Amino acid sequence: GVNIYGLAADALGNIYNSEIYNGRIKQIRASDGVVLKTVDLPYSTYGIAVEGDTQVVWLAIWQGYGGVIRLDMTTGQYQLIRNPLWGNSGYSRGVALDEEGKVWVSNWNRNQLSVYNPASGQWEKNYSVAQGPIGVGIDSANRIWTANYYAANATRIDPTTITGDRLDSKKLGAYPYSYSDMTGFQLTHGVVKQG
Repeated sequence: GVNIYGLAADALGNIYNSEIYNGRIKQIRASDGVVLKTVDLPYSTYGIAVEGDTQVVWLAIWQGYGGVIRLDMTTGQYQLIRNPLWGNSGYSRGVALDEEGKVWVSNWNRNQLSVYNPASGQWEKNYSVAQGPIGVGIDSANRIWTANYYAANATRIDPTTITGDRLDSKKLGAYPYSYSDMTGFQLTHGVVKQG
């Protein structure tokens, strides 16, 4: 069956969905629902983000690989990018792109939020966050948020001022669950506004 777990839009009017257990990624023209391309990956994926109008998709890798996948939908080529600090025990859930093009990804079972810089090809930092981070979002001030399921809170990181692992956490209701664009950043920075 179909198990859609992620949905994102690009600036060209396409939407992308990821299916958690079969690794299928689809590019769909939003205006008429036509499936433009389907790519089957050999990995189970979770969250999804798209680089503006490039048709490059970033996916959180579920099930034990600890990192992200960079997928070029125009060619179908992908790159598995593991976080070396996570080893084989990482369960990535949320993924988001900041205004500099850096990739932020949450690790569910290690209680971490990490940033990967595609320009340098390096994982820049791992932040310890509260228990059960799922969603990753970026606000209009380029601060990074994660929804922490078991801790019932959200953590905010300001990458321009943070020193060490000092984080700002906000209490929420029980079991907050989001792994997509909960702040609206991708919508305002990655998609052409209409109307």
